[in-house]
Amino acid sequence: MKVIALVPYPFNTVGGQRYRLEQWQPELNKMGIDMEFRHLLRHPKIVEGLWMRPPNMRSMISLTTATLGRAWQALVSAPPDVVVVYREASLIGPPIIEALTALRAPIVLDFDDAIWLSPHKAPGYSLATFMRMPWKTSWIMRMSAAVSAGNQYLADYAGRYNDNVDVIPSTIDTTRYARQKKHSAGEPIVLGWSGSMGTTPYLAAILPTLAEIARTIPLRLRVIGAEVSHPDLDIELVSWDSESEVDDLLPIDIGIMPLPDDPWARGKCAMKTLQYMGLGIPAIVSPVGVNTTIVNHGVNGFLARDCSEWQHAIAALRDPQVRNRFGSAARQTVAEGYSTHHGASRFASLLQSVAARSHQAA
Repeated sequence: MKVIALVPYPFNTVGGQRYRLEQWQPELNKMGIDMEFRHLLRHPKIVEGLWMRPPNMRSMISLTTATLGRAWQALVSAPPDVVVVYREASLIGPPIIEALTALRAPIVLDFDDAIWLSPHKAPGYSLATFMRMPWKTSWIMRMSAAVSAGNQYLADYAGRYNDNVDVIPSTIDTTRYARQKKHSAGEPIVLGWSGSMGTTPYLAAILPTLAEIARTIPLRLRVIGAEVSHPDLDIELVSWDSESEVDDLLPIDIGIMPLPDDPWARGKCAMKTLQYMGLGIPAIVSPVGVNTTIVNHGVNGFLARDCSEWQHAIAALRDPQVRNRFGSAARQTVAEGYSTHHGASRFASLLQSVAARSHQAA
């Protein structure tokens, strides 16, 4: 079975693309599904330039050229059994490439954010995001033979425009995340957060709360992939690196994922939470979106809304034996429902059903 995956970003650079399609590819190959990646952008510097304010003109020219090339390829390349589109076939403009592709092969749309929202709803983006025309999301869904959504909130939206929607969560490679954090006594407690420029505002919003808690509970904050500061917090900044990702997470005692309760945040697929939990690190998260499904409050982590609840959760996890118990439960949650094998198997079933229906129609 031949599948082409149209993805926007360079290999191994962007979380959603990595923790879904890129991570599933080896498992899909074992199941007889040959998935070939076609990257719209091939260099991380081009992507960084698009997120500048204003965008770097060289990056915009590269994006425009790549988009035209992808449109031409949709017209002339041999059609596969299925085309997977991750979020959108082009980062700018209307869904022309999807329309051309759908004439020749069935499309499966895979997405893991509330990408139908206007750009101002998403933090950290620029003019390049505005040019994406988020209204096109519903049109791509109408053109698709099936939709793979990262959580139920996203699936509910997709269900308005497509009758064949499956919820397939983002997943953790449990062979790579094979080590379990062994929690030991000692302070300060290391809180950890991993993210990017786009999600940094969520972390910044909770820094005053953490500073207040640090007055009574010794804390250090380990931040991976972003730059923040607060005069009353001990903050360690770590550059994100895919090769050292697991090693960089293991010093964390408690992982955190603060979120506002808004339409964009409800669409998040909780990859930070799953990363912590996959290594046996208990998480404290805002009760927003899929966090409430993944985190069983008081069993494998904590849900916290305000300063009092954050303080209570951190105090409860101050004991290393409690952290070890919660960490073991967290790893079990990932192994049972959020592993790469689990996600790839469900995605394979979706691809196979779409291909079978297409062949029958032909």
